[in-house]
Amino acid sequence: MFVGINDYRSGKIKNLGNAERDAEVLWALFSDTYEQESALLVKGRATREAVFDQLRRVVDSCTEADLVVFTFSGHASDEQYLYLVDTDPDDPVGTALPLAQLAEILRSLRAHRVVVVLDCCHSDARAPELSLDRGVPADERYLISASAIGEQALEGRRLRHGLLTDALCRALTGAGEWSGFAALPLADVLASVTREVQEAASALYRQVQRPSAVTRGAGELALPVLLKGQRYRNVHRDHREDTATRDPRSLVPLGIPSSVVDTWERMGVRELSDVQVRAVNEGGILGDGNVLVLAPTGSGKSLIADMATIRTKQNGGRTVYLAPTRALVDERYGELVEAYGDWMRVVRATGQTLDQVGDILAGRFDVAVMTFEMLGRLASTRRRLLARISLLVVDEVHHVADRERGPTLDLLLTLAMHAFRESGRTPRVVALSAAVDESGGLGSWLDGAALVREREPAVPLVHRVLFPGGCLPAGVSEGVPRLEHLFHFRRSMSIDDAVVGLVVALVRKKYRVLVFRNTRGRALRCARQISAKLRLQSSPSSLDALASVERSIAGRTLRHCLAHGVGVHIGDLSPVEQESVARVFRDQDSHVDAVVSTTTLAHGVNVRPTAVVVAELHHEGGAADEPYSPALYRNIAGRTGRLGMDELGKERPGLVITVTDSKDAAKDVWNKYVTATIPPLYSPLFDQDAELDTQVLRTIAALQAHARGPVTIKSITEMFSNTFAAHCKRVATRNPLPIEGVVMEVIARLDKHQYVVDRPPHLVLTELGEVVATGSLSLRSASRLGSTLRGVGQSVRRVDEAVLILAAQLTDELGEIPLFGRRNLPELKSRMDNYRLPREFTTAAAQGVLREEAVHRLRRADACLAWISGVERIEIERHILNSKTSEADPGPFRQVTSRTADVIDTVLKIAQSCWPEAEFGGNLALLGTRLEFGVRAGPAPLVARLGSRLTRPHCRALVEEGLTTVESIRLAADQRLLRCLEDPDLVRAVREVAATVGHDDPFELGDLGDLSW
Repeated sequence: MFVGINDYRSGKIKNLGNAERDAEVLWALFSDTYEQESALLVKGRATREAVFDQLRRVVDSCTEADLVVFTFSGHASDEQYLYLVDTDPDDPVGTALPLAQLAEILRSLRAHRVVVVLDCCHSDARAPELSLDRGVPADERYLISASAIGEQALEGRRLRHGLLTDALCRALTGAGEWSGFAALPLADVLASVTREVQEAASALYRQVQRPSAVTRGAGELALPVLLKGQRYRNVHRDHREDTATRDPRSLVPLGIPSSVVDTWERMGVRELSDVQVRAVNEGGILGDGNVLVLAPTGSGKSLIADMATIRTKQNGGRTVYLAPTRALVDERYGELVEAYGDWMRVVRATGQTLDQVGDILAGRFDVAVMTFEMLGRLASTRRRLLARISLLVVDEVHHVADRERGPTLDLLLTLAMHAFRESGRTPRVVALSAAVDESGGLGSWLDGAALVREREPAVPLVHRVLFPGGCLPAGVSEGVPRLEHLFHFRRSMSIDDAVVGLVVALVRKKYRVLVFRNTRGRALRCARQISAKLRLQSSPSSLDALASVERSIAGRTLRHCLAHGVGVHIGDLSPVEQESVARVFRDQDSHVDAVVSTTTLAHGVNVRPTAVVVAELHHEGGAADEPYSPALYRNIAGRTGRLGMDELGKERPGLVITVTDSKDAAKDVWNKYVTATIPPLYSPLFDQDAELDTQVLRTIAALQAHARGPVTIKSITEMFSNTFAAHCKRVATRNPLPIEGVVMEVIARLDKHQYVVDRPPHLVLTELGEVVATGSLSLRSASRLGSTLRGVGQSVRRVDEAVLILAAQLTDELGEIPLFGRRNLPELKSRMDNYRLPREFTTAAAQGVLREEAVHRLRRADACLAWISGVERIEIERHILNSKTSEADPGPFRQVTSRTADVIDTVLKIAQSCWPEAEFGGNLALLGTRLEFGVRAGPAPLVARLGSRLTRPHCRALVEEGLTTVESIRLAADQRLLRCLEDPDLVRAVREVAATVGHDDPFELGDLGDLSW
């Protein structure tokens, strides 16, 4: 029996919009599935007389074996009356249906199985008067209500249902987390629905709605997945008949161009995966709603994002694709250009010199691939940028829970949805993750995103944990070799020896192995040891690709290992080296059968091993080692078992082996990682007070760029109330966080430190506040830097590259990056003197921190200054180590120069604010380019246009030829340029660029001849 009331006869009762639709859809689903008699009371037929008459018929006709379903959608009063069509609110006793009387009628049913759904206000299922228990042991009785007494039962305008009915319909039709179930355990379904409704109320209305579900009996009733048959289609007229199948051609009638399917087939996509089919049929990825895809690595999430991107392009819209790292941005950019570059304009931006920011700001793109931080920076300075976007794809969305990056992503998504709504358009977000089990309400927060979940990987993974003398689980195969027979981990072996021996054994069994080590030094050493044991054939193609790459200590190890069929992948290799290793390992015909990596290959970069070996499960460094999260372990494991692998990979599962030093440690790994359930997503935005100041400042800047009116405390409070973090707080507690009070405290601090001027009701950024809000430093980091710079006062009269680079080393963003060497603090201070740095500034830079960090600061500055002077990298590394022949690990040298490049523009602006009387010499605007590419000031304007085509060796050759300025290059004969550049095409390109850049700035870094390189 299904009752739904939109229109009431009494003018004292407010009419509803979706209650009748609730009843009609539930009636259609149950009727299509059970093909039994059922009553539908809508369209004015749900009078008091008709409802009581139908209830009597149900009581009289049902048997013990029947399933009785009663649903009501409409108004209820806080006095526990259901309002019917002809109810007079002044006479509820005589004209309404008391909930206690309804419960009494339902208790009298002979049927053992009864399901009651009350999608109305004030209908707490836990109330004693609503009990359906009649004391019969065989009974299975279920009651779910939409809200507690005193709460509203909300409707979703876009959902066109009450929140409870919408969640219930999706669950009972096998959508979202219930996809793949043949039968639905009703008690579990109702518990899930109550949680989802609570999340939806918080996300859509920022209100608390607490549904409740009560089970009487054993709770063992399981319903079949309800069918969307003819009755459903008659009611749900927007239901599509066309559905996707595993055949990619089935997408053509749904709007995917045939030419795109041709491209997919050339790329090896012969059939769609289960999750891809469900993303179309259940998630509506080709429609206009939000979609959240939670599926293991290798299940085909990227193609799902491509589907949405293609439809957006066809509809004349633009897509921004967000990824957490530059490596992932570069990979996705390359994939999109290769697949669709002939009819889509694809651009990228990661904060580097050759970014296509101009095209993005001008709207000259179909797809822009960016890091989270880059879009956040552009959105905080460019008015209406977000309003131009039709689709936002967020890859690796689980980073919203990351302590460092999560707050930025949370506010970026909040701002994007705000901008979408301000422009009068429906927001469209597609979010992807392989590293979470429960969304934590993220789907609800994303305006009720359709959840497409796949728990099992497309290619099964088999996990083993190895320890001296055995492995877990022991004595089973599951389609892979028994490790006891493959490799014996003797008790006398170290972890290093065990990893090397295991990898050698796996490779000889025709596995392609990816090894994860937790430090660069261990990764380099392990790669050398494996290559010495295996002595495989060399990989000529990869070695050829590295011929023009500058020498480094890590690069020498890479070349040595590749010559013996083993790769190494660490963050301190150049981008060309990293991509070369990834590319050759993806190539099933290459001779590289093992690669050793740090976690640089854990985050989504596409490689195709058939086995993964993990040697450590913690980040090393600092006062204490930080354990890997279960999500990171899942990402690491997911590198194997991917779709599109060779025939060998399809015939047997992906193998994941973790090596430990004891049986107890192995059990710990098994429980904490292999079988662990990853906690639901949660945003830490409100958990870090210092960083909240930064986020409030950046939000003010973003609202100034995008808002139609002035920025006020009220508008900032509203923005933070809309965040995923606030949503998590509302769902988790009955006492939501007092966000306005939190925001006012932050504003008071910002006002006190002169980042914001609070002129009630308006908030205005100061010049310094704008620098920090739109820059690359946190507020805490910028404040400390500013305090140090102001403290040295008049001692710095001229600001050059050396001053700015040393200043950058004082920031938190550089503070956790060590470089290892033998030079002590006095020696390093002396080297700073050689760069003509004011001794007062050098002394200030070394104060206020532990001596070890002071040494690291000066060592980093020394390395960066040598880098931009063109010194060969391997010589810089050996200088850091104070050894002409050492092959030891000097630390993350390229991370230091790259991070310094990231922050240097903001450091420059802060220095200009703190030292208004100082002379700022040289072309400091190009200092970021010089740090990125490692070139002197002369060629920097050319490198800014040509990028890595003009290499450091090229630039050194130009300097040695006496061509140290753009003007001298412009006037040089072709023969001189050809001697330096060795490529006629590059000579022409350099000439073209040299003809367009401005005159040289006369200031350059001084003579470095006395620095003993």
